[in-house]
Amino acid sequence: MKKTSEYMATITLSYDVRNIIARSIVKMMEDSGLFILLKEDEPSESSLKALEEFWKEKGYVAKDATDAIRWLKS
Repeated sequence: MKKTSEYMATITLSYDVRNIIARSIVKMMEDSGLFILLKEDEPSESSLKALEEFWKEKGYVAKDATDAIRWLKS
């Protein structure tokens, strides 16, 4: 499976990295090709595209919270 494919869902797993069984299960999930492991600092392709689109076309910097809420409602 390619990392550039669209994701149907994203889940977060918490496990003890010192536990050999837990590490083995996560490794097995990745090796099966059914799951993709994203690092915390690694954004998905769709997130990068959305951010790029936002800053190009819809970039808006609010003066304060009230201004932001007013802009969101419009």
